[in-house]
Amino acid sequence: MTQTDWLRSSYQAFVSTINIVALTVVIVAYTLTLDSWLLGFGGLIEISFLVWSVFSHRYPAQIGDAIKLRLNRTLLVVSVVGVVVTLFFGFGKHLLSNQWSWDLTHAEGWEAGAIVWTILFVAYYVVKFKTTGRRLIDKLIILSYVLVVILAYFALRTMETPRIHIVYVCAIGFDLLLIDYLLGKHHPDDDEKIRSKASFLLADIPMAVALPVLGLYLWAHRDTEHPEAFVAGIISFQLLVSNATFVVMEFKLLQPRDLVSKRQATTSMPEEERVPAEPDS
Repeated sequence: MTQTDWLRSSYQAFVSTINIVALTVVIVAYTLTLDSWLLGFGGLIEISFLVWSVFSHRYPAQIGDAIKLRLNRTLLVVSVVGVVVTLFFGFGKHLLSNQWSWDLTHAEGWEAGAIVWTILFVAYYVVKFKTTGRRLIDKLIILSYVLVVILAYFALRTMETPRIHIVYVCAIGFDLLLIDYLLGKHHPDDDEKIRSKASFLLADIPMAVALPVLGLYLWAHRDTEHPEAFVAGIISFQLLVSNATFVVMEFKLLQPRDLVSKRQATTSMPEEERVPAEPDS
């Protein structure tokens, strides 16, 4: 095996799905816990994996070629980071370093993880954003991205005052609703336009309906027992369901009917009439 072959094998192993997931888990877990033993153990496994991939002729056949899905790496990292953050804030709050714990209750920990995951999805939106060709629409979408992050910051800081907190979270829901609505109307790519419409219907509208109802209940029933835990539990569940729905659609595991029909129509066309599809990023 030449040096070029070694480098190629190492690169294929490094960018493989299994390695991206493992690295993301280790890095995020260390960032949250500042546990040097965890980082050292993860680094040792990573080095061993890369060395094995160089000297093992079985690697490309058994792992590299076994994963057929061409996953969007950015979305993969965002999804894994979100899951790890949510699990740590939800189940492993006592493992977090002092800079992340914020003296959160267990219910607030779940919600904080869900809100952070939502911010990460906004970052993913920004990475995949394509201009619509309409300056006013583009500016409105970009401002909406920025506004989500600002609202999320204030939502995290107001968890102990649920009646104020719910206002910020409702605003996040309506902001995401607006983003998907504009992308569903004006996105230059037809597939993305269909996917944004599906996200608008399946992820955004349920959140935009459920959260104001929760807010009205809080303001009408000021004697609600333990409102912080009550609100945090409902919001975290709603955000996690919306985020999971978004992930499933982006990974094309749940296809909007219009998109499926379009692809079926394309495959049934004569080959010379087909328009080449844009490759997945």
